[in-house]
Amino acid sequence: MSVHDGYHLLIRDMVNLALRDLKSKREKIRREALAWIFNMGHYSICFDDCCAVLGIEPVVIKERLQRLFAVELKKLEEARKC
Repeated sequence: MSVHDGYHLLIRDMVNLALRDLKSKREKIRREALAWIFNMGHYSICFDDCCAVLGIEPVVIKERLQRLFAVELKKLEEARKC
């Protein structure tokens, strides 16, 4: 396996883990995943960059997640304003 392949697998796992965390029963875990996906924090690697590496369109994923997690996203945005 090349370094590039390893990097690609790591990025894929990061995205999969975040998407899996959205199903968590723990609100804190769901919120952390949403914050990363919607760029609501300071992270060394952002969701959009990971999607670019994987050839995925982040806008499509975000639009769907906005509908599914509207209430939690609103709470996150309000918390950021404080």
